[in-house]
Amino acid sequence: MLYSDIVWNVFVKPKDQRKLVCFGLARKGRMKSNVFVKPKDQRKLVCFGLARKGRMKSNIKMILPIYTYGMPVLRKVAEDITPEYPELDTLIQNMWETLANSEGIGLAAPQIGRAIRLVIIDLDPLAEDMPEYKDFRHVYINPHIIEYDEKASKETSQEGCLSLPAIHENVTRPTRIHVEYDDESFTHHDEWIDGYLARVMQHEFDHLDGKMFIDRISPFRKQLIKSKLKALLQGRFSCGYKTKSPRV
Repeated sequence: MLYSDIVWNVFVKPKDQRKLVCFGLARKGRMKSNVFVKPKDQRKLVCFGLARKGRMKSNIKMILPIYTYGMPVLRKVAEDITPEYPELDTLIQNMWETLANSEGIGLAAPQIGRAIRLVIIDLDPLAEDMPEYKDFRHVYINPHIIEYDEKASKETSQEGCLSLPAIHENVTRPTRIHVEYDDESFTHHDEWIDGYLARVMQHEFDHLDGKMFIDRISPFRKQLIKSKLKALLQGRFSCGYKTKSPRV
């Protein structure tokens, strides 16, 4: 069996990913390294390095850094993708790992540095209070909100965002929306969505249009969180997951 035919289900912890890169560079003589790698892990590191270069197929699961407020990609309008998008399956797997590690319920590709129309939503953690979302885990490729139901009511609820650690604000949104998207098999869907899922979709799909939930709060409320936003720009914050900030 060729390396290119092997699919590795290897999970690499974030703290080990730098070690893997250093180990690979040291093997090539491109840097000095005193990194000790157990023999049983060396094969994993070689596979990890090859996968990073696209020289072998890999299901190596990585926890990616969440891009925080101020990173330019969060303000870009994301582009649609095709089934030929490179390593799409691996990217989706990594997004699931990243979402689970951050204990979030939704993640958009721009939040991990990719300006593409890709979103994952996991509402299973809410199943105790919202049993209709038991085992709800979905991938949305090329999603677009077509229209809002103007006859439906609007609701105001508090929202947070992995790209805005420690910031929570009330946001008013429509309760019923018309969406189109492709699933993981690129089967097209055209649906009306209501309930809490409609809110989560709007929040996540906003990221694909270069928007964040703070864009939907009043100027007064935004002024009140100005110091928190400045701290995010300067990288002065802490959270329980891996991040990448502009550090202006």
